[in-house]
Amino acid sequence: MLHVGVAKFIHDGNFARKEFDEGPDIMERSGLYNLLESLGVEVTETKTARLTPEEEKQYGTVNRLGLAGRHMAEIISAQIKRAISTSLSSLTA
Repeated sequence: MLHVGVAKFIHDGNFARKEFDEGPDIMERSGLYNLLESLGVEVTETKTARLTPEEEKQYGTVNRLGLAGRHMAEIISAQIKRAISTSLSSLTA
């Protein structure tokens, strides 16, 4: 059985509308886990790239997008070190 960690990226860096994307949560609620299970995949963890409260206060939209990308890389790196394949969830709704 393949073990997968879902890594969610909710920041989209958009100036014209809200900065957080609902796409990853929509994918979760719409059957992502059932689909993966039907393919013989076991989801071992779900993590969302989130900023610290300090990062949220200090930086503008574009900088927060970069910081969130760093947190996403940390999540994926940790999954790779534990031999967990990563399923990225970052589609825009």
